[in-house]
Amino acid sequence: MAQTSATENGSNNAELLRKLYWQDCLTIRQIAQELLLSRREVRRSLAKLGPLRTARKGRIFWSGPFSGDSRERAYLMGLRAGDINVMRTSHLKMVSRVSSTHQAMLELFRQTFAPYGQCNAEPRKVFLSGYDWQLKVQLDGSFEFLVDEPLEIPSEEDLFYWFLAGLADSDGSWCLFGDKGKTACAFMISSQSKLLLERTKTRLEKECYHAKLYLDKKKGTKKTIRGVNGSREITLTKDLWRLDIHRREEVRALARKLLPISRHSEKRRKMFLILDEANEEWGTMGPKVQRLRDEIRNETARTISDAEIEYKAKGTREVNGGRRLER
Repeated sequence: MAQTSATENGSNNAELLRKLYWQDCLTIRQIAQELLLSRREVRRSLAKLGPLRTARKGRIFWSGPFSGDSRERAYLMGLRAGDINVMRTSHLKMVSRVSSTHQAMLELFRQTFAPYGQCNAEPRKVFLSGYDWQLKVQLDGSFEFLVDEPLEIPSEEDLFYWFLAGLADSDGSWCLFGDKGKTACAFMISSQSKLLLERTKTRLEKECYHAKLYLDKKKGTKKTIRGVNGSREITLTKDLWRLDIHRREEVRALARKLLPISRHSEKRRKMFLILDEANEEWGTMGPKVQRLRDEIRNETARTISDAEIEYKAKGTREVNGGRRLER
């Protein structure tokens, strides 16, 4: 087969090169093997499309200092109180990670930590959904404030809402449902930390919200989890608490506060529906809510499918010594 520059064959080959090099992170050697080109031709074609990547080691281990912004810190603390995990790897380094099947959470993690380090995605095989993605980023010592889960919340009004936005993006739920023909809504946060939710409730009450805190599931409760390939029974090792706000105007007021701060696209779309005061009747709002649920379900299914494809492809590449099978 005659060897020709990938860019000479048009935009389709250029897009393929971009995908293999910048998205799939293949080496120039691997791309040359896949496209039946010389490494020199691949390097020349890539140079026409944009700057070449830095060395892989530099991409994986680069990390920058925290900005010092008090609002950003409050938002990060809210995330840390929820699903985001941070652990120390040395006295100067730590790793933040999250696992999810929701594209919105993966995008949130990348958006939040991209200024501070290289976010790396790893597909995993898991019980509940079959497959998911785990994102990791290495952080420098200036993020030490994220190592321990926070129990205190900011006392300043502005910083409190940034903290609450992070907590809501991580562990919060915005709900819309029908109630006697009208549209009802609620805001909920679930956590194993009673103290954190107690302090959040006190701060919300100071802001004139009527929040209710109660024990959702008691320690020792047995729960059946249904995965894609069967069921498992687990026993809760800690109490699970829940904080709720149900008054419609209060939920809307809170949505107005958090919407400009939130980085979770799914929850932002729900807040937009909550703030849609023109559709008070559930007959009008119900189809919109169902449409959003279907969109989220389809997005999640695609994310799981992508993780499955990449997980299996990764195994194939390992078996074949780093070489991809022919498409």
